[in-house]
Amino acid sequence: MRWQLIVSCAVPWLVLDGPAYLLPIAGLIAHNAKLTAIGATWFMIIHTPVCHESIIVIPAGMWIHKKLFPRDTKTKYRLLRLYVTAKRDWKAFLNAVKKKFRRIHK
Repeated sequence: MRWQLIVSCAVPWLVLDGPAYLLPIAGLIAHNAKLTAIGATWFMIIHTPVCHESIIVIPAGMWIHKKLFPRDTKTKYRLLRLYVTAKRDWKAFLNAVKKKFRRIHK
């Protein structure tokens, strides 16, 4: 579950906040005043008390999380379905390996 939340919150953070951090630096490196001004303004807007980044990133992350990791229809839990399928796949893999070793060692 932890990695799912990291993925879900990293996407909106990179899209919304990433440019606010990167544009001023890129503008300073490239000696481009317009790029620096746009990035600094974006950074200021995101970090104002009225429109803090968490107001944008957290709801966007929750929406993306629901789209990327839908709930299981029977259990209503997101991870249980992944756990059950992973457990089934792991058992199938182990059985295939056992069969292969039985054929080799006969």
